[in-house]
Amino acid sequence: MSESLDQQKSVLLIEDHSKNIQFIAATLMAEGYKLAFAMDGGKGLQQIKDDTYDLIMINADVPEFSALDIMVELQLIQHNCDTPVIFLLNEVTTQGIEDLYDAGAVDYISLPFVAQEVITRVKTHIGVDKSIDNETMKAIDVNIHEHIDNDISNRFEEIFEQHQQRGISQQEIIFTLCSLMEKRSHEKMVHVRRIADVSYLLALLMGFNDEEATLLKMAAPLHDIGNLAVPDRVLSKPDELTMEEFEMVEKHTQFGFDMLKSSNEPILKMAAIISQQHHEKYNGSGYPKGLKADEIHIFARIVALADVFDTLSEDRVYGKAWEDEEIERYIDKEKGNHFDPTLVELFLRHKERFFELRSKGNLF
Repeated sequence: MSESLDQQKSVLLIEDHSKNIQFIAATLMAEGYKLAFAMDGGKGLQQIKDDTYDLIMINADVPEFSALDIMVELQLIQHNCDTPVIFLLNEVTTQGIEDLYDAGAVDYISLPFVAQEVITRVKTHIGVDKSIDNETMKAIDVNIHEHIDNDISNRFEEIFEQHQQRGISQQEIIFTLCSLMEKRSHEKMVHVRRIADVSYLLALLMGFNDEEATLLKMAAPLHDIGNLAVPDRVLSKPDELTMEEFEMVEKHTQFGFDMLKSSNEPILKMAAIISQQHHEKYNGSGYPKGLKADEIHIFARIVALADVFDTLSEDRVYGKAWEDEEIERYIDKEKGNHFDPTLVELFLRHKERFFELRSKGNLF
């Protein structure tokens, strides 16, 4: 029987890679630990000052405030000065390990993380033996999502502000955000860029001016950004998903919207709408809201077609790429069902241009 939350041993994780956060959180919370985390050193140090923890785990390469600097500051914080610290290492070197121990670390764990090793090392320093039920685990997942959503949203704003101060183009900003998404999810950069190009061409054929079509082109690559908040144990599962896991994957549309909706940047505002609606279907059978026809933003309707077109055009773990004729037949069959009929007609009328665009890889 699990102990009450106020009796749980607490762990602070300072880590900037959301995949590592998901893995360690799922591993330790399933063992009954209470977990807090920060995605940069500055925020982590503030949490150390504000709260008391039984154990602190720090990625040695955490940004903003170095791990070794955190160790120096830790000695000055009375309520946490004796808290054991385990370092997470992306790369193991003899000198690096010596520096960590000299700074006061009690242990280290190196990539790739193994669940049992993480559990064993943590128990060595703050032994605990608890179980946790499924309902509590679901609540934990929701809590992780909310924190990651908030941290990623803040990071988006910081990236835009920093890049604009340096005079870097919005195009490069989107590349930065897409690289963040690529590291977490299994979407390849080339896939999201092709979706951007196909969406841009469809928008022009629909009669949008270049400024409007370019806005779509810049926002479209972020359509699956919500996958950052889907638990890695689900996103990376090699077997068929359960109904509950599939429902969790479907939530990536809302996660993406929640991450982006508060931004003042036009590109991110549009990306929020696309993220939320790109799995809606013209006949109302899609998700998350069952919108239909013109209830779905036209840019989301465009991205829905572009996404399916490119997905069917490339090899995936679950199947080979379709022949061009098969793709044409499928898109035509889904006219008025999955896809906007007008967009399908435009696509088929100009299909040579789309297949040529895909083959050339004319990315941005």
